[in-house]
Amino acid sequence: METFSVKLISYIKIVLLSIVIGAVGGGVGSLFFYSVEFVTELRAENNWLIYLLPAVGVVTASVYKLAGLKGISTNRVLESVRSESSVPARLAPVMFLCTAMTHLCGGSAGREGAALQIGGGIATFFSDRFKVNENTRRTLIQCGMAALFSALFGTPFGAAVFALEVVCIGRIRICAVVPCAVSSATAYFIAHISGVTAERFLCETIPGFSFVLVLKVLLIAVLASLVCMLFCKLLHVSEHYALKWIKNEFLRAFVLGIIIVVISVLLGTSDYNGGGIHVISRIFTHGEFRYEAFAIKILLTVLTVAGGYKGGEIIPSLFIGATFGALCGSLIGLDVAFAAALGAVTVFCGVTNCLVASILISIELFGFWGVGYYVVCCIISFVLTNKIGIFIQDRISLSQVIELLKNRKM
Repeated sequence: METFSVKLISYIKIVLLSIVIGAVGGGVGSLFFYSVEFVTELRAENNWLIYLLPAVGVVTASVYKLAGLKGISTNRVLESVRSESSVPARLAPVMFLCTAMTHLCGGSAGREGAALQIGGGIATFFSDRFKVNENTRRTLIQCGMAALFSALFGTPFGAAVFALEVVCIGRIRICAVVPCAVSSATAYFIAHISGVTAERFLCETIPGFSFVLVLKVLLIAVLASLVCMLFCKLLHVSEHYALKWIKNEFLRAFVLGIIIVVISVLLGTSDYNGGGIHVISRIFTHGEFRYEAFAIKILLTVLTVAGGYKGGEIIPSLFIGATFGALCGSLIGLDVAFAAALGAVTVFCGVTNCLVASILISIELFGFWGVGYYVVCCIISFVLTNKIGIFIQDRISLSQVIELLKNRKM
């Protein structure tokens, strides 16, 4: 039986490793951030690059097949924390490269979802080198996810809780709390001194409290939750039917890539290519948005994911939520920026099913002034969209959470 001193020394080693992973994750995350920014600017200056998207899809499928990573997704990384399955360390550089290529040629994808896989790959590398036990390996995987998310998104508190919460709804590995917090803070510090700009869409104009305002907030929360459910359902259905109708992954990527290119050319704008952070920023700085923006982003993101292009769905989910919230706000007489923040946090919470992390990230992204309304939106979204999000594999349901809480009270 281990003595207290042995357990303490073992835990200190884990924390030290979390600092190492946070530092490396912060450096890799910074490099990833600048790489995506560079290719995005390059695409903006060379519109013809979008025509290469179908070819990029074929290259991505080829790279994943050659690297033996076919079928490995974010859900596989989450599964590696819940079980003895693991993700190969080579996932990190391959995901880095393929996500950059997707952004270069205009696939509708983000980068934070990719960060979870890159973080998992980095943590696996250190786990293998230091030959840690199974429980420590799981903790370090969560540290890697927290580090990359924090470095890219600039939300250290939300990133740490997200890495803990996203693995299994209602269950947090207590032993991973401190290491994840340390790793997230370290990565944020490294990214900050590297000049990475944290995502911020401050919403300081909050309407005065009234019964009518509460009703409007509730309406946006419910409607945005329905949009989130539609988005998640389309993601799952499209992947299923894309695999069923076009079994060859190279042909599937090529065909769906062509469809994305055609739609993008017909739209005559690059607003829906890449993550679309600049579109979200315009809502908060100038109040500008298009009524149909959320629907177009859903369509292009669904096609991108179904085609096997790499990136992530988190920034697109914020885009969808913000533009839909702005639409609702303009129709019901609510400040557009405030309504956009409500829509964004609602869809984000529904997509991830992470209640506490969503609340923290909403504060870090949009400021503390509207926190009460963000909490309400997150709770409504969590209840309505339970088990419909994009990370649903083997995760505990809301009914199971309630049952666990009942058992603890007994």
